[in-house]
Amino acid sequence: MEDGVFEAHVCRDLQRRSVLRRHHRDALSLLALLRKVATTGESVDLQEVFLRFTFDNTCTAAFGVDPGCLSVDLLTVPFAKAFEGATKLSMFPFHRVALRVEDEAFRCWHGEAAQGSYQGHVQLCRGNRGEPTDGFRELQRLEIRQPLRPPLKIDQIRNHFYISFILAGHDTISVPLAWFFWLLSKHRHVEEHIVHEISMVIKSRHEDETTHALGDVVFTVDELKRMEYLQAAISESLRLYPSMPIDFKEALEDDVFPDGMMVKKGARVIYSIYSMARMESIRGKDCREFKPKRWIKYGVFVTKSQFKYAMFNVGPRLRIG
Repeated sequence: MEDGVFEAHVCRDLQRRSVLRRHHRDALSLLALLRKVATTGESVDLQEVFLRFTFDNTCTAAFGVDPGCLSVDLLTVPFAKAFEGATKLSMFPFHRVALRVEDEAFRCWHGEAAQGSYQGHVQLCRGNRGEPTDGFRELQRLEIRQPLRPPLKIDQIRNHFYISFILAGHDTISVPLAWFFWLLSKHRHVEEHIVHEISMVIKSRHEDETTHALGDVVFTVDELKRMEYLQAAISESLRLYPSMPIDFKEALEDDVFPDGMMVKKGARVIYSIYSMARMESIRGKDCREFKPKRWIKYGVFVTKSQFKYAMFNVGPRLRIG
């Protein structure tokens, strides 16, 4: 995405401040929707719900805008719809031929997504007196956080930055969430273990009644760290159904693999994270089984090497999403 792609450390402070301010509200919006569905007995597409949830989450974390995709009535949001359409045509360009979408029309659609994001941000992030809020100022400061690059104006980077940030945190979270809950529906003993662990965390609280009502559904960072089995279940789900099942790297110069294979400059090396998780030679005979306990040792979650479990890429290319 050209100048819109920033290193993780550039966006880290912006994400941390934004997320800490808004994650309670986003979680409660999701719970309000699920509570309505449970009360009315309606059926709901969890994958669509998670897509909406992460879209709102990513937008609020990146630049302080809540698109409102996760409203109780699941209303259509023009910007979100345009973004989804542009993304699909980018990933599957042959669809443009089938749909007879010309390149110029595609660029307009893509531009609508980017411009809609920016306009919504400007309108919602400015205060009542027309002054930028703290979140808006944080984005403006990105202009001076690139010491190794020529100075960039906000107008030059806004569209590329907005789209790349949403891409980094949208599907990479919502799709794994859908797989995770599907696996729980197939392995009820895992679900029961998670519910028990969460119940124990809630019981250990010593809060007043005012805080307790909200605290029952929204957890602190410290409380989440104590949910060892939940972390193991999520990691095991990501192992079997990674957000990026296939990835590739392009060689910047001639290189040689450890086994002696030559890799020429410009060559693409494609690897399947999905397939690697199902190879007995790498994962063992039970590699196809959903077993969260493989991540637990002496009752504590054990982090595995990123190079062995590359669910979100590895090293400096680790995905922000």
